[in-house]
Amino acid sequence: MLDGCHNPNQLGVAIDKIFREVPKPSQRMLVQILQACARVAGQTTTTEHLTEEQHQVKPKSSPLDAYILSLDQRPGAETYDRSTIIQLAQNNIIAKVPSERIKAPAYAAYLSLLANWSDLPTTLSAFNQAKKVGILPDLDMYKAVITACAKNGDHDTAYKIIDEAAMAALKVLKTGYWLQIALRLTIGAEIGKYTAIGLMGLVPDIGTSIPAGVGLTIGVVIGARLAVGTALREATIFLPKKTYLQQNIAEKGAHREQQVDQRAESTKSIFGSLRDVIPKSDKDVRVELNTYMVNEFRRMDGGEVSHPNVRNGNQARLLEDEADLEYMKGNLQKMEDLTKRMTGMLDSFDGRLMKLEASILPIHRSTQNLTHLADNIDATLKSTDSIVKCMDLPSKEEALILKGPDENNTLPYLQSLARLKDALEILVNSKLKATDRVINHMKQLLKAGMLHMETLFRKWLSTSSIPIDAKMLDSAGEPPAMDSANVKRLSQLSTYLSSSETEIGYVVDFTKPYIEIRSTYLSKSMHALSQTAASADRQHSGVYDRGTAEFLKYMTCLTKMFSFEHDLATSLLSNPVQRTAALKGALAPALTDFLTAGRSINAQVKRSSYQDVFIVFDILERFENECFSTLDKIMPRKEMDMILELVTAFRGTALRSIYEFMEDVKGRKDAANPNLSNDGTVHELTSNVRVTTLSHLKRLWAWHDIVEPILAILGNEGWNNPVSSVAEQQPLSLKPNAEGRVLLKNLFVETVDQLNTTLQSKSKAYRKPALAIIFLLNNFNHVLRQIRSPPLNAVFDEGREARYGKMVRRQMDAYQETWKPCIENLMDVTYVRGGAIRQSLGNNERQQIKDKFRNFNLAFEETLRTQKTYAIPDSELRHAIIKDIKNVLLPMYSRFVEKYQATDFAKNPSKYIRWDKDQLDRMLNQLFEPTA
Repeated sequence: MLDGCHNPNQLGVAIDKIFREVPKPSQRMLVQILQACARVAGQTTTTEHLTEEQHQVKPKSSPLDAYILSLDQRPGAETYDRSTIIQLAQNNIIAKVPSERIKAPAYAAYLSLLANWSDLPTTLSAFNQAKKVGILPDLDMYKAVITACAKNGDHDTAYKIIDEAAMAALKVLKTGYWLQIALRLTIGAEIGKYTAIGLMGLVPDIGTSIPAGVGLTIGVVIGARLAVGTALREATIFLPKKTYLQQNIAEKGAHREQQVDQRAESTKSIFGSLRDVIPKSDKDVRVELNTYMVNEFRRMDGGEVSHPNVRNGNQARLLEDEADLEYMKGNLQKMEDLTKRMTGMLDSFDGRLMKLEASILPIHRSTQNLTHLADNIDATLKSTDSIVKCMDLPSKEEALILKGPDENNTLPYLQSLARLKDALEILVNSKLKATDRVINHMKQLLKAGMLHMETLFRKWLSTSSIPIDAKMLDSAGEPPAMDSANVKRLSQLSTYLSSSETEIGYVVDFTKPYIEIRSTYLSKSMHALSQTAASADRQHSGVYDRGTAEFLKYMTCLTKMFSFEHDLATSLLSNPVQRTAALKGALAPALTDFLTAGRSINAQVKRSSYQDVFIVFDILERFENECFSTLDKIMPRKEMDMILELVTAFRGTALRSIYEFMEDVKGRKDAANPNLSNDGTVHELTSNVRVTTLSHLKRLWAWHDIVEPILAILGNEGWNNPVSSVAEQQPLSLKPNAEGRVLLKNLFVETVDQLNTTLQSKSKAYRKPALAIIFLLNNFNHVLRQIRSPPLNAVFDEGREARYGKMVRRQMDAYQETWKPCIENLMDVTYVRGGAIRQSLGNNERQQIKDKFRNFNLAFEETLRTQKTYAIPDSELRHAIIKDIKNVLLPMYSRFVEKYQATDFAKNPSKYIRWDKDQLDRMLNQLFEPTA
């Protein structure tokens, strides 16, 4: 992009793009940008003088590149002022980039731009600014300032710049010079130290004075040699290429140059060369900058140095350099002589060391052989003495081993066994046939000792395993802890016994006595509670109260006992394999009793009505909340699977109870035998459907914490289908869940709806419509009252209550229709003439009136006689029904009697008018008596 820029416009756009893409450019990129500025500044042509190829916009990688080139294709000729480019470099590059990111190479490129296309003050100002921000000037920066001085003919400033550069180089050189000499002296000292250490290791009996002297000598010689080499290089060679000093020597003669080169190569081969990393000396810097200044002044003056001061100054400096050359040549000769003398001393030390080694090595080898022989003899004597002692040990330890350990202090007995074990190992490793008899005797003693220790373990464990009454653990109680001293000694003893196979070679299976003792302890402790739980829950009758099942206490106490047993086994048995086996055996009998009792309770609930499932709900809730997490941590996998299998059976019973409940509500079990009451009261079948339905719903609400997760397993409307084996295997989660509450409400609503449907279906079994209506009215009214009262009112909303209210109202209206035969006979058939009732009637008219009274009396007596046997237990509903009948019947009867009582419809009116209004009212009050 920068190569295609030919004017400040293009260059400015390109620089802006570069800084947008690379906000923090590298030093190399900054140098390239500044060099591009210098290149554009050096172009003096206008757009008219550009070649045809330069005018063409070459295809670039982006539209912005094409735009940069197109800036040079504007019509007309335009000459660009170089000050614009200088301003562009100052504002868009130097001022934009943070000062800490601009290093010497970038500043050198910037100073070169100013030196060639700006004035000297501007260049000196930029140079001083670079030093202020902490940049150490390099030769390129000094050369750029000298170029500006040459352009302006300012020789004095140029000489000042050269002196400043020489002083800076001298400061750097002095610091590096002494650091290198100190480093090489340190290296020599380290080499001498390790030489002394190696000499003492090679010749053990040489002492410390000789190695110390040799090491000190070698360290001093090598350190001095390296330091002298550094001094020689610092004094003669400072530049990677041929130096100015070597150039002067070349002028003196090619022969002398060859000698200097040979000496330099010799010095490099002896001491090593650091030419590539040594900084230039102040003289080299001064010579190089002087040469550069002369060339620049010549270039500015057309090839000649016109200023007299320049010529005189150069001659004086040449004479000074020749004098320095002679002085340094003398020093070089002295250094070479010193090097030769040091080399001779080192060669002499090498010869003496070789002679010393040749003298000492034979003596050292002989001494080592004698030492090995003496060590072998001592080891043989010690081994023989040890074997003799081991063979005598069984006779000393036999009495103590056969007697058995002291219960109060087993340490002497264990120490005796340990001595026998160590002695046995020594004799076995000796592989001597003479020790076979003693080895067999030791093994018999160790076996007898381990049997005594096993017996002691059994005795201690039995003493600490006295059965308890587990009923006391039902509340917040915990099993009584074993004495800490007993736990400690049993643990130590079990650890010793478990290591008997690897330590002694005899296996002691102490898990058998542990299983025998601890399983008896658990079985006896839980026996009473196990028997009580099984018998009490099997004989349970009536309504189950939450939390009263004996099996709940049994399960809680068993969990605590198992947890205690797990902790005890962990404390006593350190071996994981033995601990698992012992724990499984100890828990097995008590676990079997628990599983047997649980299966018995589950079978009893499955055989009985679904109303008894609430004990299962309690068991599931207690297990999930209090027992599962503990048992899952402590129980072996196989035994835990057995417990989970029992819980799965309980869960299946709970799931099936919901389905059986819905089947019972639907009336499918007794569809062929409706078993309706004769008085139309609340429906009571053999299974007591209606009462059980509403009371069962209330109890389900009381157990909603466990019912909701069960319904979540069944899913919405899953209670209408038989329970699958997959559903029984699903885990039960008692965490609060909004979905479970929704499912519970859906179950309640569907249950009540299905109950109403079932009642309507069963009412069809009544032959008398009025009795069917009374039956539905009683049941619907009872359902309505129940869903209005707690806790069902929390499930059914006002809309649902209004629906059941309408159903009750509909049945009340239907009941009034049963009085239609009576009311039809009281319809008004009065004949009016001239605005008054006729007092004398014709025969046909009188007969019609008689028939109406007679038919009314017969219908009323029949209806009253029949419906007096019906019952409405709800007094409020009963009064409302009678009131509705009175409101219709009594006014019509009263008007009918009043109209025809004064007429001559019959000779004996009392024969047809049998009751007055008050009598009729009292008779209606006798309807639906609960005791009827």
